[in-house]
Amino acid sequence: MFMRKNNVLFINGRFLTQPITGVQRYAHEILNRIDTLITQRDISIPSGFKIICLVPRNLIEEPLWHNIKIKKVGLFLGNLWEQIDLPLFVKDGFLFSPTNIGPFFVSKQVVTIHDASVFAIPEAYSKMFVIKYRLTFLQLGRSAKKIISVSNFSKQELINYCHIPPQKICVIHHGHEHLLDVDPDISVLSRNHLGEKPFFLTVGSNSIHKNLNVILDALKHFKNDEFNLVIAGGNFKRVFQETNIEVPSNVIQLGYVTDNELRSLYENALAFIFPSKYEGFGLPVLEALSFGCPVICSNAASLTEVGGDAVTYFDPNDARKLEMEMEKILRRTLTGEELNLMKVHLSKFTWKESVLKTFSIIRESMEKNW
Repeated sequence: MFMRKNNVLFINGRFLTQPITGVQRYAHEILNRIDTLITQRDISIPSGFKIICLVPRNLIEEPLWHNIKIKKVGLFLGNLWEQIDLPLFVKDGFLFSPTNIGPFFVSKQVVTIHDASVFAIPEAYSKMFVIKYRLTFLQLGRSAKKIISVSNFSKQELINYCHIPPQKICVIHHGHEHLLDVDPDISVLSRNHLGEKPFFLTVGSNSIHKNLNVILDALKHFKNDEFNLVIAGGNFKRVFQETNIEVPSNVIQLGYVTDNELRSLYENALAFIFPSKYEGFGLPVLEALSFGCPVICSNAASLTEVGGDAVTYFDPNDARKLEMEMEKILRRTLTGEELNLMKVHLSKFTWKESVLKTFSIIRESMEKNW
């Protein structure tokens, strides 16, 4: 029960200096819910046990935690803070690093590594990014007490590329409920004239493995006045210009959207299309299902593990198959049986379960360390 001389769990809080994308979303959810579950006594910690989130001085916004102390430390920012400053402040405790990277030479830590994309699809990143992350994963695979993987697919990738012993990697899936906690912002619909005709939705970054091109290929076989395609997320205008892709007139690019806006988009879309060729998990699939939004999803990487039998799949290289599935959505209404299937599937992915398993792994690792 943590009853040791150095009774402190430190959190690598660098993610609090970064915009919220996939891995930062995970970190926020895990820490927010650890804090809540301690308050609710679903997680029991002994008297004197401390959880301290260490952050660089360029903290964006301080979370309202009751059981986790936030402490600004160090002289550096970014990678230098993580590799030079952070190790100096965690010597008397144990470290949890939730967003892929932790200090190279801190052995008393648990790290969540979300995917092995820098090995599998290096062309999606800069050379320096690939070198940094490859070295980090290889080192942490040797030095960390435990590695948390977010899917069985990612676990196998880490075993194959980083040669991490299987018994060292624990698979803990994400939850689905985070957007249920925010109010919908329906103004995103009126501002972008999204009530004028039905729309399909896709979200993601402008990385090449997100595979947006296959949707544009499928659109060629539809009339532009049938529906819109709404793209939320990265700056795809620049990508389209650089690759000379002709964008149909019924494609609406929103760029970054808030969680409140994203909820409204899921709630009002005909369906969510997720064509990615590589995902460590694929959280948007669960987000869409949470609002009863049908999902047409690539069958690559971890996505069949995440979507189960609650979504429709297509080969991410097959625009014709995607077109056929979009056509089906246009011509029919979602049934009660399909909605119930979504609910049953989502019950397998809860943030509470994810947090309890994560905290258990950290606790066991701390106990074995001393």
